[in-house]
Amino acid sequence: MAALEDVRPLRRRKISACRPASELIGKSSYFVRLTLDGKTSIKLLGAFEKGDTMVGTDLKSGAMPLATSGTAASRTDQRLVIGQVATTAQEVTCTWDDGSTTKASRPAPGTGIVGDFEDAIRPADGSRSDWFVCVGPEGRTYEEVAVTK
Repeated sequence: MAALEDVRPLRRRKISACRPASELIGKSSYFVRLTLDGKTSIKLLGAFEKGDTMVGTDLKSGAMPLATSGTAASRTDQRLVIGQVATTAQEVTCTWDDGSTTKASRPAPGTGIVGDFEDAIRPADGSRSDWFVCVGPEGRTYEEVAVTK
């Protein structure tokens, strides 16, 4: 019964910023969820046309702060980079403000996508492109990212 009571207040809320259904037809939505030290948060939200296909070195990305259990991130330390690449991309290189680089690549054939990979390119169900993650050294800030293979 407690679960039902928890839902009722949601039904009474007035939603004022809804998009018309016609704006959502033919699109897919995505979100990127980060779990760190047992806490989960949504880092990216967006939508794309179902027909959109990335090719060659096409790339979309975003950088954001990343605080770990032993560190505190400042708003200027943009060391977590998440993005989309073509399914043919084999390697993405993230460059940091000190000139150092982090390479994200695909897991070895047969290993699947399980495991605790920090820097990797992976497929996502329903997405026509693949996704990558680069984590920079503590205190570093994102400079640029490119498909390098």
